[in-house]
Amino acid sequence: YADRLPDYVLAVADSHDESGLAKRIEVIARESNIAINSLFLDAVPLIGGQINLAGKEKGSEKLTLEAGGKIASYVINFDVSGGANQVFDFLAKLENMDRVILIVSVNIKKEEVKFAGTAEAINNLRAIGKANAYYVLNPQ
Repeated sequence: YADRLPDYVLAVADSHDESGLAKRIEVIARESNIAINSLFLDAVPLIGGQINLAGKEKGSEKLTLEAGGKIASYVINFDVSGGANQVFDFLAKLENMDRVILIVSVNIKKEEVKFAGTAEAINNLRAIGKANAYYVLNPQ
């Protein structure tokens, strides 16, 4: 696995970099020819030696970490619309992008879009989902 180590370093960022990830998701949406109705990235947990503010509002005391406390994650909520092939292309590209993102749930609905002044309607799909993005906590 040593020859795959550079791939891991690129896939699991050493910081949360939410703005960079949001830009990548927007590019994927544009390439897939879909509309982003909303894109929301949850807050990144604040962690100190004595203080853990993660999840205080939700009532939890401890942040859930992975890989023995070395990997942290945050949630990405997305809502996209487009043709069926385009929506599935977006989901595939999101799942296979060069960052570790795990799609946790997706709710796909059929929606009918009507344009002003026309009687014809276009059938689209709407995908509302949640994914987790991972990053290394306190890289050494």
